[in-house]
Amino acid sequence: MMNYYIKEISEERKNLLFLPPSIWENMNPKPQWLTLQAGEWMTRVEVELNEDLPENTVGVSTIAEFPYKLPEQVPFEMQIQEGKLRIGPIIAILAFSESREMTAEALEKYTRYLAGYSSINGLIYVCSATGINHSLKTIEGYCIHLEEKTSKPVWMIGKFPFPDVLYCHMEWNEDEYNQTLSVLRGKILNGNLSGKWQLWNLFQSSMHLRGNWPYTELLNNDQKLEDMLKKFESVYLKPLASGNGKQIFKVDKKEGVYRIIDRIGEEECLYSAVEVNDFLKGVLRDTYLVQQAVPSIKYVERCFNFKVHMQKTSRSHWKCAYITAHFGETGGISANFNRTGIVLNSRDALRMVFQMDERQVFKKEQEIIELCSAACKTLEHSEGNYAELSIDLILDEDLSVWLMDINHHPDHQSLFYSDRQLYLNVLATPLEYAKLEAWLV
Repeated sequence: MMNYYIKEISEERKNLLFLPPSIWENMNPKPQWLTLQAGEWMTRVEVELNEDLPENTVGVSTIAEFPYKLPEQVPFEMQIQEGKLRIGPIIAILAFSESREMTAEALEKYTRYLAGYSSINGLIYVCSATGINHSLKTIEGYCIHLEEKTSKPVWMIGKFPFPDVLYCHMEWNEDEYNQTLSVLRGKILNGNLSGKWQLWNLFQSSMHLRGNWPYTELLNNDQKLEDMLKKFESVYLKPLASGNGKQIFKVDKKEGVYRIIDRIGEEECLYSAVEVNDFLKGVLRDTYLVQQAVPSIKYVERCFNFKVHMQKTSRSHWKCAYITAHFGETGGISANFNRTGIVLNSRDALRMVFQMDERQVFKKEQEIIELCSAACKTLEHSEGNYAELSIDLILDEDLSVWLMDINHHPDHQSLFYSDRQLYLNVLATPLEYAKLEAWLV
């Protein structure tokens, strides 16, 4: 598919589209009118041949009544069929809550996501939730283009049409999400993900995943914790929302003594259920779950888990981009860590912790990837459309795999220093999938 640039041409008539000979000569019959579509925006335009236009340029009249302006420096792909000319792909990355957060420093991070921009073409812009105008179907934000001589990426502010696809990088107000979702006809990637309680119920209904998520109950009354401690030697208390590992507690009960441990390993010993409930009411600031504590192996007094980073390819298949092992703080109860934590690739961790040989490492990784692929497919059938997901899991003492959490806004920063090329490839892959979604009718 050939790339085209958009150029404004001085003309007194409104909504006039000029086609170069390279396009005009291949059209039969020659149209007088076309429907011009850019993202979710459409209008009827009059069509004329302009023999002075370069073969890779399409012209629009300077007084076109468009509520936006497509940048002339950006190359677009085009599709002409059934009386419609589509310009695209147009992809928006929702990365900020408010427009004032889009500073030069903040935008610089997103330059990395566009390392493969030349293979995607079209308009890719970064925006905020407050920049969305539902009545005009436009979004204010910043797009990027490559300088012709240096290929250096340059950010330009602008007002753009609603995109073909919106790729969400942040938590979004549910009402605004649903309103935008209806306008985009479902074309939002990574826009929403249920909390741990809904995920537990979802995976319980899956034949392939049932038994791979720790038994979970909603902590909705004072008796629930006591009931769970009768079933399991130890339990975890976790916030209902996914990805909030900083506020977890571990609770066990031995010989009538309740031991409550926070994430950094500090303990509180209590001697009755009443004391426990009073204590928890003072520290739990949100709705919590109580979850079976899977007996897992520690390494040099560090809890650890595996993070499996799954991504959709440009052919709409799930693949494993990479797997890392995260070792938490010494004495802590989770693999969430600060500067004292350790990150290794999964194969090194499997060899080091479980003394596996190469064949055993390969088989265990394949088992993990197959399970995570099943989880991704289950989620997309019930939750929404995802370009990537990060899945936390652990191995128990019998080397069985347990899914612990899922994050739909993963952070790949651990790759930045260890494998720069893989890091850039991982950032680029979701946009390749977004391009596929953009051209689907």
